[in-house]
Amino acid sequence: MYPCLSQSGLLHRPPRGTPTKQPPEAWFGAASRLWSDQADGIYTFNLFPGPGTDTDREIRRKDPVDHRFAGKAPVNDDSVRDLGCWMPAHYWSKDAAEFSAALPLPLKPGEFIRTFMTVPEDLRGTDLSVTAEVRVDFTGLSQKSQPTILFGSANFGPQSAGTDLAGIRRFTRQVPLQAISQGRNRVMVKVEDQAAKLAGAELWIRRS
Repeated sequence: MYPCLSQSGLLHRPPRGTPTKQPPEAWFGAASRLWSDQADGIYTFNLFPGPGTDTDREIRRKDPVDHRFAGKAPVNDDSVRDLGCWMPAHYWSKDAAEFSAALPLPLKPGEFIRTFMTVPEDLRGTDLSVTAEVRVDFTGLSQKSQPTILFGSANFGPQSAGTDLAGIRRFTRQVPLQAISQGRNRVMVKVEDQAAKLAGAELWIRRS
């Protein structure tokens, strides 16, 4: 099996970007998932050797297909797991795949919505240099909104403030490694706003 990682697929699209290229860590996270699914190799598409920006060159220098996380050290480099991405209606794949559970997910006031993020690595027993941070993105929140956020077995409760970024409001929390399971981890959110949506969730895993 030889899956493909595409430059055009690894973009933050509106409202999370216009579009904005995701950092090298996103490539490492995507590659980690593919290796854990027993890929024999990984193709890249639209990852041109040049010319390009400094970020483009950084991605190519680090070569995401060589970062084989699965079955080896839990964290070899900074990486990010992404819950999902926007699927504009004009994408050709809309006629070939099921995207009903893809982001953005509409939220009903006062009700939890649950989805899942896969973390291929077993983070148990890692040393103190490894940390994890969850970033949860919403659209349609009022300034006073306090969304309740759960990740894995960690319940962060109602969150205040948040950071406005592009077209979203982001809430960030440190996640204890013992709260993260190898495999599927639940992501649950609840808001009181009428028109809010879950726009994105990322888990950043870092080694200091």
